[in-house]
Amino acid sequence: MTYVPIFDWELLHRTRGPRSDGAVAYRYHRDLELAVNVALAAGRPLLLRGKPGSGKSTLAADVAWKLERRFYAHVVTSKTEAQDLQWRFDAVGRLSFATSGERMPATESFVTPGVLWWAFDPSSAAKHGTGAPARRPWGDEGRHAVVLLDEIDKAEPDVPNDLLAVLDRREFYVQETTTQVKAPENLEVLLVITTNDERDMPDAFLRRCITYELPAPEDTELEAIAKLHFPAMQDSLITRVRELFETLGVEATSQNRRRPSTAELIDALRACTKLGIASKDDAAWEEIARASMWKHGKPKSGAAAKSGAVKG
Repeated sequence: MTYVPIFDWELLHRTRGPRSDGAVAYRYHRDLELAVNVALAAGRPLLLRGKPGSGKSTLAADVAWKLERRFYAHVVTSKTEAQDLQWRFDAVGRLSFATSGERMPATESFVTPGVLWWAFDPSSAAKHGTGAPARRPWGDEGRHAVVLLDEIDKAEPDVPNDLLAVLDRREFYVQETTTQVKAPENLEVLLVITTNDERDMPDAFLRRCITYELPAPEDTELEAIAKLHFPAMQDSLITRVRELFETLGVEATSQNRRRPSTAELIDALRACTKLGIASKDDAAWEEIARASMWKHGKPKSGAAAKSGAVKG
């Protein structure tokens, strides 16, 4: 039997075309494409590991676009609780109305559906709170959904475990409105979870995930990514900025500091474009790129301060 992928990114990229919101298409390694397919086929969350700025967060929206799915995102913070991803109840607002003498609105107006509620049952979610979450420019009319939980390692340690029952059963009960939220059996929801590995995930949570660690891109891959973002930029300028990126990375490692990320390389190229740098012959490109990528004060070593790779 021949392997038939659900998610063939090259085919979908050709058939779906450019993103209508102007975002640059995502480049998938074969192993990453396989991880997406396994998560889709197994019905399990896709846990993406990698350094900050490596592209973890942007993958979920790209998958949603290519598969024509609804897309919802929640950025996790240290204050996030598992219930926030299901719903939030404004007890303070309800109490304020109760003591104001004004006519009390329906309880549903004080309940704000979270991303899992919108993914599982958008029709009942629309009857609560003040309206739908922000929509993508391509619309969210697709039957199936993709949900991004970004930087789950920022949450308290019990949050991943508190989500286990909800993710296994794909249902939960909203006590304040006695609403049972349940995803239909034939509804597919891809949950993409990102982590910077600042905190270890519980074993019970990891067992339920398909995990993939985004590798650091090779030189040629970095330049290919840059070319996707800036197709009109001279190849020689992209190469010089990429070489400075690598040099600053070596300097950061020697100081036990964080290396510049791929996102910061893109920032450097964007700054050059916006500030009128057209070629490597404009000496200002190095100062602009360095300011974009180096966040640790003045480089200490001559390698980063005066790199032969970035002269001229």
